Amino acid sequence: MERVLPQATNVPWGSVHRTVQEHPLGAVPLLRRLLGLTIGPFPNGGGNYTVNVASTDEDVAPFESSWGPSLRHVVDFGHLDDAGGFILPTGQSGHPLSPHYRDQTERWLRGELWTVPLDLGKVRVVNRLILVPEVR
Repeated sequence: MERVLPQATNVPWGSVHRTVQEHPLGAVPLLRRLLGLTIGPFPNGGGNYTVNVASTDEDVAPFESSWGPSLRHVVDFGHLDDAGGFILPTGQSGHPLSPHYRDQTERWLRGELWTVPLDLGKVRVVNRLILVPEVR
């Protein structure tokens, strides 16, 4: 495993490189604190030139990344229903008061994916939303 910081020994990159997911409203410090808009920081072994992109200035501390991919999507064309999937680094919702604002972060950190089957026989209805047009 590659080490960083010449003066440090046995320090893996992921332990000093951290990622922070910030909501655009987090630019207002009061809102950031009141609504808990910041997700992280958490260790991240990625970098500027890795599949696990986590952009940072890799030569100057602190090694903190505030942006990267907004979606991880893995496709196995040989097994479309059985392998691969997707995940968001934060959650399904961008609304900070929603229970889905940060509900995928732990799973994303573990490298897990959500699968969406294409075979209708494998699809299970969890929720259903029916949109009815308003007649005027």
